[in-house]
Amino acid sequence: MHELSLMESVVSIVEETARQHHFTSIKTIRIVLGEITAASPQAMEAAFEAWEDEPLFSNTKLEFERLPIAATCTACNHQFHPDMYCFQCPICGSTNVEMGQGQEFYIDYIEGA
Repeated sequence: MHELSLMESVVSIVEETARQHHFTSIKTIRIVLGEITAASPQAMEAAFEAWEDEPLFSNTKLEFERLPIAATCTACNHQFHPDMYCFQCPICGSTNVEMGQGQEFYIDYIEGA
């Protein structure tokens, strides 16, 4: 379950941010997940339960935004949303594509008090 290690990274970043801003509680953590990361919001929520007894995270709400895969064909410049297993341009058939989105994994914002 790689979501546990991902959540450990998120918690570490949030803890450091809380120290810098003198937060005593975190109300919301919004995480952006690209489809290619294959990280499950449900599994990440389950992993986050390991920290729910810590005072900083006792009432924290996790929010997730899922970004679909987007690509541009370098041969014909067509922009499309490939599926997870086929990165072939539906117009010209080229497999030379540049990823536009779908690989993201970042904390969009932290709301603390």
